Amino acid sequence: MKSTELQKKCLMYFRRAYPKLKSRMIAIPSIGNRNALSRELQMIGMSAGVANLFLAVPRNGFAGAWILFKGKDRKNTKAQNTFRSEMIEAGYNFIKAINFEDFKAEVKAYLEAQINEGMVEQVVCRHLQVDPMLVHTKTSKQEIVRARQISCYFAQILTGKTDSAVSFQFFNSHCGGMHGRTTIKSLYASDTDFRNQIDLIMNELMISPKYMQI
Repeated sequence: MKSTELQKKCLMYFRRAYPKLKSRMIAIPSIGNRNALSRELQMIGMSAGVANLFLAVPRNGFAGAWILFKGKDRKNTKAQNTFRSEMIEAGYNFIKAINFEDFKAEVKAYLEAQINEGMVEQVVCRHLQVDPMLVHTKTSKQEIVRARQISCYFAQILTGKTDSAVSFQFFNSHCGGMHGRTTIKSLYASDTDFRNQIDLIMNELMISPKYMQI
């Protein structure tokens, strides 16, 4: 299915599935690389085709969500990656949908997802390549401790539970959670590689980067 056809199908589905939000999904016209307008945009440093839809609905600290249609085996262009990074940094979520069914699932997750501590932990451990079984052990290996700290902080944000309640689940103490939050915020501000890794985790969990501001 062509991008424009998929765009139209998704837009019509959204308006039927979420009638109260029907005016909140905005289609972004596709512009071919050889189009005169596309060339004009490139001349002033702008790029066409960086997103297909915009969902103007705030969720989990995000101001809204940009949606890009991209086949499973197709990589983002340089312009799309730049746009994605800038939008995440600005406080928006960025969703890449493979097909129509993927679009429906991603939009549903953005609008209706309920997440628990275990789900947060699984996502964090996958990105950090850490065995989730080790997070709740007494090991003090740095990579395990880091996964524990990140999981604890993000779980608190997403579940809405108190710092103390979530901290005891991961550290058996309130101080452990507080120290972990301070540590990851400090690393986020000073370590570029760590920041990029955290940005990917937050985007998947639909957490706005505003929570990393010190």
